[in-house]
Amino acid sequence: MTFEEIAAALRGGAGLDDDRALNLAAGLEGLGVAVPADADLRALLTEIARLDEAVRAVQHDLEATGVPGRVTLTVPEWAPGWLRVTYGGRAASTGIALGQPGSLDQVTMDVADTAQAIIAEEVWTGWPTCPEHGFGLHVDKRAVWRCKGAEPHVVSRIGQLGEA
Repeated sequence: MTFEEIAAALRGGAGLDDDRALNLAAGLEGLGVAVPADADLRALLTEIARLDEAVRAVQHDLEATGVPGRVTLTVPEWAPGWLRVTYGGRAASTGIALGQPGSLDQVTMDVADTAQAIIAEEVWTGWPTCPEHGFGLHVDKRAVWRCKGAEPHVVSRIGQLGEA
């Protein structure tokens, strides 16, 4: 079972009964992630669902700006308690530690910031850019893309680029 399959199962909408939680725990163990006891397992699965939502927000912005490719999370073999943001076959040198729950905004900012660095290296240009000024946008508080041009302004929430 891949991280994406686990995240998709969490998105599936079915309740998280004991059998389903144990199935997902087995999938995590197969990826090398240390799985905690019941209450902590449910917290970990909630954290993974939050991370998945953050990845999907960044993926939306990639697609909205016409940049091909996919942003994903992987579990490195050498660091099973961590996730790495990947794009175009490249992984970030930094990771996201599992078991460090944060708000959806914080997790989204972490994923977007890391993905932005990898994408910029891969496509050799700033990503994303301000549609008004053409300057590279910056991840800012409350999970927004901010233009820091002559008149700094928020362009959109992360995950909502290109929406009216």
